[in-house]
Amino acid sequence: AIATTGSHQPARGGGNDAFLARFTSGGVREWGTYHGGVADDVALAVAVATDGDIVMAGSTNSDNAISTAGSHQATNGGSDAFLAVFRDDGSTSVTPDQAPEYVPSIRSVRPNPAAGSVTIDCSGTSAGTIDIVDVQGRIVRSTFIDAGTTSVPISIADLAPGSYQLRFMSTVSSASGTLKASVQALVVVP
Repeated sequence: AIATTGSHQPARGGGNDAFLARFTSGGVREWGTYHGGVADDVALAVAVATDGDIVMAGSTNSDNAISTAGSHQATNGGSDAFLAVFRDDGSTSVTPDQAPEYVPSIRSVRPNPAAGSVTIDCSGTSAGTIDIVDVQGRIVRSTFIDAGTTSVPISIADLAPGSYQLRFMSTVSSASGTLKASVQALVVVP
């Protein structure tokens, strides 16, 4: 078993769940927790904030057990990104009223597949960069967005047909330190 007694989510929610575990320098598990609902949920990145909180970003297809009341988007709109913040003991997830307001989110990419241009609907109160990355990991387009921007049109007319990753990255400094947040989506150019 991955999860330990008293963790945020001691049992799998169904499908494939993301998980988080902490080990001692000697390799002994201190705690572990699942994070997921009834469908597939995948952790894609984990970082430790300067205050010791653990930030997990990933992708979800679940319509339960991923978000908390008062979150940006309480129900799944398809395959969505998630960002979860855990206390350093793994016991609880930070609630939306405790989470930073600046956390970036890609709400939708339209049209998708897209030719000519794509519009990215996003949220997050901090400025950031949206990168379009090809399958070889090269940034082929980078667009800076101002704080509070909710819709970003980007020309993709010159891109070769294929699948591209969209990355919305934001770095924010606060009294508790600096947090780099990143969420991802996919756009297809026919």
